[in-house]
Amino acid sequence: MSHNTAVIWQNWHHLNNIMEGNYSKIILLTDTVVAKHCLGYFREKFRRNIDHVITIEAGEENKSMMSAASIWQELNLCKADRKSLLICLGGGMICDLGGFAASVYKRGIKTMYVPTTLLAMTDASIGGKTAIDFEGIKNLIGSFHLPDSIFIDTHFLATLPAAEWLNGYAEIIKHAIIADAELWNLLNPEHFRPTIISDDLLTRSINIKQSIVAVDPFEQTERKKLNFGHTAGHALEAYFFNKEKTLSHGQAVAAGMIIESYINMCSGKLSEKTYEQIRDFILKYFPAIGFKNEEIADVAELCKHDKKREFGTLTITKIIAIGLCEPDLLITEQQLKEGLEAYIRATS
Repeated sequence: MSHNTAVIWQNWHHLNNIMEGNYSKIILLTDTVVAKHCLGYFREKFRRNIDHVITIEAGEENKSMMSAASIWQELNLCKADRKSLLICLGGGMICDLGGFAASVYKRGIKTMYVPTTLLAMTDASIGGKTAIDFEGIKNLIGSFHLPDSIFIDTHFLATLPAAEWLNGYAEIIKHAIIADAELWNLLNPEHFRPTIISDDLLTRSINIKQSIVAVDPFEQTERKKLNFGHTAGHALEAYFFNKEKTLSHGQAVAAGMIIESYINMCSGKLSEKTYEQIRDFILKYFPAIGFKNEEIADVAELCKHDKKREFGTLTITKIIAIGLCEPDLLITEQQLKEGLEAYIRATS
């Protein structure tokens, strides 16, 4: 697997030039919501012929084996070969699902991600992780499959509701906490506007993830830092999904960062002052997740399915200070439960 992905910034002329003659077919994958709001603009700017468009229903519930199978069927029907390109136009769900489908079709065809949400621009499109949800467990089936290129155009962000902006900002906050104290300062409440982003701030966030992935593409050491907030966050996401309640990825990760920061504080890794900074900043912008003490055991149980779990142990990112972390902090199920309890107290 090549570890070089070209990130192209808002330069449609360059994008169209590199497309010429490089692929036997160009197939585009999107979902019903993105098709409505973004596909017209993409077609207007993208000057190359699109041989086929695959549209699936929007929503996390469609990041499934059934959807992957429907993509494989369409690729086969339009005679896509190993020199074909699958363009994934959409948010994190489309990047994850499309990347997974492409990674195994004919043992792997090339992809290009055109992320249309802030979350996809800062996280899902970068790093080559692909996945589908399976049996109520988020991202249980997946592969590493880097895209050929990622095309960033912030024009797409104009279509986002406020909640989708927060989804993306959760990952930017995470990148600041694990690797960039200066980025954290740029997110100061005096200047932070949760429905606006500068090119500088977005670039900094993307560069953090790219630089970490570059040294550890298969998540053996350094890349584990990017899991901050995700051990608890994915468990909460799965719990709400199984209860057929709405909980966005960003909300779940934001809560997960509070929970895991609390565990770090109790483990003596993080100062109480810094924990409170993280907690108070996140709670200023992210709505509280409504779950109860009697649900804690069920949420903790879902962590046992976490992909980062090895030899029966549970790990989270070790946060030392804003901008400084280490990959692994071994924790117990009891510590996780205490973190969940602390979150409920902080939001009650």
